[in-house]
Amino acid sequence: MAISEEEEKRIRQKIREELENQERERLEALRKLQQFKEEHEKKENEIDEKKLDELRRIEIIEQEKQAFYKERGYIPVKDKAGNTKWMSREEYEQKKHKIRVKHRKKGSDLNLIESGNQSGLKKIFLIILVVVLFSIFLTLVIF
Repeated sequence: MAISEEEEKRIRQKIREELENQERERLEALRKLQQFKEEHEKKENEIDEKKLDELRRIEIIEQEKQAFYKERGYIPVKDKAGNTKWMSREEYEQKKHKIRVKHRKKGSDLNLIESGNQSGLKKIFLIILVVVLFSIFLTLVIF
């Protein structure tokens, strides 16, 4: 039994409609995926900009603190936790004397470390910057 021309035409038309529907669905899915990627990238960029802005604010605050205390002759001293504490010359001398007396009793040397200009702040800023840039890189690689 042979297929009639009319049935062949119906089969061709039906498969053509199915293929067009599949193509339309696939193109719509690709468009939605692209839109999602663009929105996600935009949100990531906004978040990264906010992080960089916050880092800049922190840097400005630290610079102002340092300038303020240096203008007034304060001395930056790091505590055991690595935090910088600003001391007047008198406070510094008292602390130094107190530590010397304490360490003399124990038989060890003075271990009071003055902080560098901004080395600690720069290291923190660079670490955070590397993390932000790495997260951007990963986002771009993943999508």
